[in-house]
Amino acid sequence: MSALSGVFAVEVSLETGKALIETENQIPLDKIREQLGTKYTVTTAPLELQAPATQDSKLNALFPLFLIFGYLVVATFYLNFLVGGNLNDTLRHFMGLFFIMSFIIDIQRAATIGDGPIIDHCDAFRCHLLPDFA
Repeated sequence: MSALSGVFAVEVSLETGKALIETENQIPLDKIREQLGTKYTVTTAPLELQAPATQDSKLNALFPLFLIFGYLVVATFYLNFLVGGNLNDTLRHFMGLFFIMSFIIDIQRAATIGDGPIIDHCDAFRCHLLPDFA
C-alpha cells in the first residue's frame, strides 16, 4: 500500500480485519483494489474521529476550583487583617467574598451567551452593553 503515491501511513488490525490508510489526497478505490488484488475487498466506511485521550487527573481537572478557593481563603484573612476583625468576623468576610466571586463568574457567563461577548465593560455600579445590544 505504501507504494501508492500519497500514502503516508497504513494501519492494519488483525483483530477487526480492517486497515486504515492515511493519505495526503483522496486515492480512487480502483487504484487501491488494483494494488491489493482479488484476495481482499475494499470498502469505504465513515471516518470515526476520536478525540485524543487526555490523561488529566481529577486533581488537574479541579485545579481552577482549588485556585478560587485558595484565593478566597487568602483574601478573607487579608481582609480580616485590614479591618482588625476577630475570627468571628472571618466567616462573614469569606461569605461576602464568595458571593462577590460568584457574581463575577455569573456576569462572565452571561456576557458570553450566544455568539460572543455582549458586555463592553463594568464599573462599580453597572455593566455597559455593547452598542448592538443596548
